[in-house]
Amino acid sequence: MPSPHALALAAQLPGVWSGQAALGHYTVLCSHFGQGQAFAAVLQAWRGCPQRPERLVFVSQATQWPDAPTPAGTDWPPPTRNLHLLDFEGGRVRLLLALGLDSPWRQLRQVQADALWLDGQDFSRDNPRSADGHPTAGDSHSDHRQTTAAMKAVARLAAWQCRLALWQATPEQASALRAAGFVFDGGAAPLLTARFQPTFGHRLQQPPPSPARPAGHAVVVGAGIAGACAAAALARRGWQCTVLDARAQPAGGGSGNPAAIFHGTVHAADGPHARFTRAAALHAQRFHARLMAQGVPGQVDGLLRADAQPVSPPPPERWASRWSAATLQAHDSGLRADSAWFFPGGGWIDASAAVRTILQTPGVRFQGQACAAGLRRVGSTGQDWQVLDADGQALAEPGPVVLAGAGAGDLPCPPMAWLANDAQAWPLPFSRARGQVSWFQHDGPALPRPVAGGGYALSLPGGGPLLCGATTQADDDDPRPREGDHAFNLERLLTQTGIAPAAGTSVHGRVGWRERVADRLPVVGAALDSRAVQEMSGRSTSIGAGRLSRLPRVPGLFVLGAMAGRGFTWGPLAGEVLASWVDGSPSPLEADLLDALDPARFWLRQARRERGPVRD
Repeated sequence: MPSPHALALAAQLPGVWSGQAALGHYTVLCSHFGQGQAFAAVLQAWRGCPQRPERLVFVSQATQWPDAPTPAGTDWPPPTRNLHLLDFEGGRVRLLLALGLDSPWRQLRQVQADALWLDGQDFSRDNPRSADGHPTAGDSHSDHRQTTAAMKAVARLAAWQCRLALWQATPEQASALRAAGFVFDGGAAPLLTARFQPTFGHRLQQPPPSPARPAGHAVVVGAGIAGACAAAALARRGWQCTVLDARAQPAGGGSGNPAAIFHGTVHAADGPHARFTRAAALHAQRFHARLMAQGVPGQVDGLLRADAQPVSPPPPERWASRWSAATLQAHDSGLRADSAWFFPGGGWIDASAAVRTILQTPGVRFQGQACAAGLRRVGSTGQDWQVLDADGQALAEPGPVVLAGAGAGDLPCPPMAWLANDAQAWPLPFSRARGQVSWFQHDGPALPRPVAGGGYALSLPGGGPLLCGATTQADDDDPRPREGDHAFNLERLLTQTGIAPAAGTSVHGRVGWRERVADRLPVVGAALDSRAVQEMSGRSTSIGAGRLSRLPRVPGLFVLGAMAGRGFTWGPLAGEVLASWVDGSPSPLEADLLDALDPARFWLRQARRERGPVRD
């Protein structure tokens, strides 16, 4: 939308907010981001309004990346194909900015816009910045079908009585919006205004959003990086969170290693794993930089991952660049490899200090030596649970419950087992792998930055030890460091960097467990209702991709797990995604990636193998 109109619309928002004193949040969806003038104007209006909503969400799409600084004076993230998440004002203002997504409006989940600012040119077949695909040239029937589908996709994102401002619309676009439920109430070409007042009850053949839930009290089981990030994300939305763990101190599992690395990945196919890891790494870079600003040891100065296969087109250099062996040597990188991906936003952080600091987020309370052994549904809504100890006593106030990371998996009773019995949740195919890291005092030159690929290594600052690892052994519960595993780590370090401990140097280690699933992606979302899905086998409409959100869930039960040793890369974004599941707020991840992480994916795959196409 041209900036003069965006500025005029933004100037009207304080009057809207002032008339809704109890408004907790407000969502604006703008079809064209440009250089960010509309967002900057809305942010300025929010800052200057004493009766502003507590939280503001601005959703848009960019066809080319802004070259001006963000409203906070910082750089925009690298222009990668993602739904980018940026927070301002301590997280109270959120920007969700889509770049390069196919049909971006269909990729948004749980967005219920209070204001829609649309430029008709963004949906025009002849416009190269068209938002939702292109109809077949010269086919008027196809043109009409595509226009109708695009306007329905937009209407799916509108809240009841949503205010629409439509700039430079074609008559066909306006007609399609009327058919989708908008009632035009004023304005004149080229700027029309309307409100969303549909007379039909369904949501345009799209999965409905999760019901919005006001902030209250939530319980997170597991005080590793996953649980800490989930609790902090909920607390920033106004929730009070109790984090339970069987150990006396947080980060007692794999999150308690001396340091953890975080970085992205590059893959030619750019499938769900690569796309999610990229989105997560971009968010982790900013997340961990804020922790470091609070005093947590760490460094965001790049990371090298060995053996980089070229891809076409190459990724943006601010995201990843391919270094040859000569470049690695010229940079005195310490990595011995024929090539490597250099991730400028990668780095390392003190793992346990990071978790402890995250758990200090206002609204989060850690409770150690709290060994969860069961659940009990309480309250009239059926959405609240009490977490019980082995004697059946409640460990915390009731609320929605999040089972988080290996901290939950280490409990005496595996959570999915007692969920399957008590809450009839579908059991998830988690497995655990033992991992051992090694470290020793190294008096030679320090590695300038972490290196990874066939293991990882980094030099801790201030003349600290060199850390390397980690081993991977499935179905191994030995908690003691083993000399044979030290030898494995050191041999791999020697191959990777040429570094070996001096004779007589003591080598120390630590053991932890990685929780994982077969597809190597995390598990994030609401627990699947086992009883309800079993009743679906004989119904008539197949459940296809993108419809996992229709499957029945156990109200108030959520899972955040299978971090697979990538918790400090995946955890911060996964925590935000989980929080959006809990409170029904706009998801910071595109819909197809949400489905790729959904706990229901395993039931759907099993059902297809056993019974063929699933029916609902």
